Amino acid sequence: MDYNNECKNNNYNNNNINNINNNNNNNNNNNNNNNNNNNNNNNNNKNKNKKQNIQIIKQSEIQFYYKTQLNGLFNRVPYCYIKVNSYEDIRECIEYAKSMNKQVSIRNSGHSCCQYSILDDSINIDMSNLNQIITINKENMVAKVQSSLKFKDFYRITTTKEEGYLITSPGGGCGDVAIGGLIIGGGSNYLSPRWGCSIDSVIGMTVMLSNGSIVECNDSNEYSDLFWAMRGSGHGLSILLDVTLQLKPIEPLLYHFSLKLNYNSIHYFENLSIIDKFTQTMDTRIYLAVDCRKSFKLHSSSSTSSSSSPPFLSRLTYFFNGPSNEGEIYFKKLLSLLKSENENGEYKFNEESMGFKKVGRSFYDIINSFQIEPNEKVRSFSKARFCKELNQCNLRSIKNILESMPTTLESMNVPDPKSTFSIMMYYHGGHSKSISKDKCAYVHRDNNWSMVVMASYNEPENDDHFNKWKLIIDDNLSNIGDFIYQNYPDHELTLKLRNTQSLYKNDSNLQHPYFGHHFQKLYSIKLKYDPTDFFSNHPQSIIINEK
Repeated sequence: MDYNNECKNNNYNNNNINNINNNNNNNNNNNNNNNNNNNNNNNNNKNKNKKQNIQIIKQSEIQFYYKTQLNGLFNRVPYCYIKVNSYEDIRECIEYAKSMNKQVSIRNSGHSCCQYSILDDSINIDMSNLNQIITINKENMVAKVQSSLKFKDFYRITTTKEEGYLITSPGGGCGDVAIGGLIIGGGSNYLSPRWGCSIDSVIGMTVMLSNGSIVECNDSNEYSDLFWAMRGSGHGLSILLDVTLQLKPIEPLLYHFSLKLNYNSIHYFENLSIIDKFTQTMDTRIYLAVDCRKSFKLHSSSSTSSSSSPPFLSRLTYFFNGPSNEGEIYFKKLLSLLKSENENGEYKFNEESMGFKKVGRSFYDIINSFQIEPNEKVRSFSKARFCKELNQCNLRSIKNILESMPTTLESMNVPDPKSTFSIMMYYHGGHSKSISKDKCAYVHRDNNWSMVVMASYNEPENDDHFNKWKLIIDDNLSNIGDFIYQNYPDHELTLKLRNTQSLYKNDSNLQHPYFGHHFQKLYSIKLKYDPTDFFSNHPQSIIINEK
């Protein structure tokens, strides 16, 4: 199939779909004849003088190209920015990068905490305009979507009764996450216990290789090895342009409830253990998550003393992917197991407040309710590990991390009243665990939970203080597990792994934290499709030619 012609002639005739971004309806109708004279791409002078459709914005010409999703801890300085409007524009970016002896970095929504979507001295390709749902086939329940489509837009079209589809697939838990970056790392949200990871719904991908060629890959064609690798290995093999998704029917309104947990209760960690045991036999339509946070930002608004410590705020999130009346029954069953300090020893809850008529919401509304507040000064980091269960050892490590969080503003180098610290425990069990770890490159299927520690603050003077806290986090996370979710990278460990890849290449018994036993197979695929290491500047990428 000539995908360039298919893309050029696409009608985009569904009015509902076109509402995502009316300005982009004709983005893929660009003239594809600009590259007819590129037979001598190795001649840098010809490449530099070649007429280009792309607009190049040098880093020196603009202070802040991106206005959102920035992180002061990772102040990346690319060589330039290029906003693309077509797949042909991306090819031109690759040619331009090679002519300048540079590499590229890819930004869809910029949701990477470590800012891996903007890399130093790279040609930064801004793909945010490639955000279309190309087609939806309701009869076959298949959708073809572009890489920079955000999940809030995808779910607005696919899960709301007004749009008339009510068919969808697992994606991200935050609506501002784009499809491309999430899917190549695995992808998981409320729908995953029933239907698997995001990658388990992917039946085809269109990618651009480092030589500028566009190929479609799936399980049965000549690029099946690349298709295997692109689902779960993360970055560094090719540029994901669009994906084809198998969809599932979804209820118009779903049972979704957030329950406060009392961290100061003597039963708090016992309740976490009860929740863990509940997941081992619960219906796969149920999704659970627990978060516990300490927010000086919230505390500062209600307290005048910098010497007081904010309380820990903890919540249990419950979601049911099925008929609402069943979801309510299962939730009450879970609540009956939890312990409290009331006279009966049972967890108190208000029947009226948790009734479906109060909590029933469309999936789009659920996803769209979580938004990241813009903060141009924020400095943030995350560290994460997978774990199989919330056993006593893991709960002890979680408690150690929580109790090592800053106690007061005065305990910091500089009082930072905007700072927030948290641990999130996301459920990863269910259907995904029934799929072989060798089905694709995603190697983390035997885990029930991912533990994510996050910190955000504003003052650069506190970097040293929180770097010391990172060491405590590392010590405790290493007790929890060895494997790291690609979509929650550990920056410090990522850099160490980048410098020790030869160990995993030469010893098949070593388990790589991101790739597990798949490292050597992924190395071979990398060698086949990116032999010049063009995409190897991404910190998570496998490197062919180690220095």
